Amino acid sequence: MYRTEIEERAALLGRLGHGRDQARLRLLGNLAWDFAPGARPLDDKDVDGILDRVFGTSSNGKTAPRAKGSPR
Repeated sequence: MYRTEIEERAALLGRLGHGRDQARLRLLGNLAWDFAPGARPLDDKDVDGILDRVFGTSSNGKTAPRAKGSPR
């Protein structure tokens, strides 16, 4: 359940123009705020995997351009 929420937040931050690094800090901060230390449902690697799917794996933190005809 929480994974879906993090995915949706990551996608929203991307649409709002935030870079991957900014989104990562925000999402990890949200997890730290919502859960006691050691009780987080997702670890840093899980968040990085979500960000890779949302932002792509480019190193500059920007979303890779979509191919013509691909879904938005």
